[in-house]
Amino acid sequence: MVPEGAYSDTHVTEIMRPVAKGSAASTSRTATMASRPQGASRARRRSPGSSITQVSCRSLRRGVVEDLDAIVNIERTCFGASAWKEEDLAAQFGHSFARVWVWEADECKHGVSGAVGFMLSWQTEDQIQLMRLGVEPGWARRGIGTELLKHLVSREERRSTITLEVRQSNESARAFYEKFGFDTLALRSGYYNDGEDAIVMQYEIRGSPL
Repeated sequence: MVPEGAYSDTHVTEIMRPVAKGSAASTSRTATMASRPQGASRARRRSPGSSITQVSCRSLRRGVVEDLDAIVNIERTCFGASAWKEEDLAAQFGHSFARVWVWEADECKHGVSGAVGFMLSWQTEDQIQLMRLGVEPGWARRGIGTELLKHLVSREERRSTITLEVRQSNESARAFYEKFGFDTLALRSGYYNDGEDAIVMQYEIRGSPL
């Protein structure tokens, strides 16, 4: 899922699918992290969110189980056939390694209330895996995705990197992450269910300008 209004024909960037710890897919991912696609170049480091219109108010908070309906709606709207199942999203609230953040609309200012964007990440000892990031299409291009990413970076000073996966064909999403400061790290062949390749991208937290 992606900030700024959905990059791809369904307005999202697809990040990662749930994978059981120790599974063959998980092992394959680890093995490919060290390689960089031939011809890939590191993106020039930029200040996160530069040249992107920002939202006028801050309505970011930690997600709670009561946000599940809104999160499921965003997930389905953004990801379509690739959306996670409701039970998979619900399970994230019970995982100690999972973090859910939502962007809540201000009813007084916008006439609506509830989560209009959300972000899910998994934490390890020194790394963050960005699993899902989505914004309702009607709230696109207001800087909500950028603010969510900025928040993730600012809270994770003890960790060194953020990694994610995005469809190779999703050029708009890849451009967004490059603008934020992510670099292309590797290619995972046939990663998605339909056989499309995934691009692994990484953001180095330490020393990153905010």
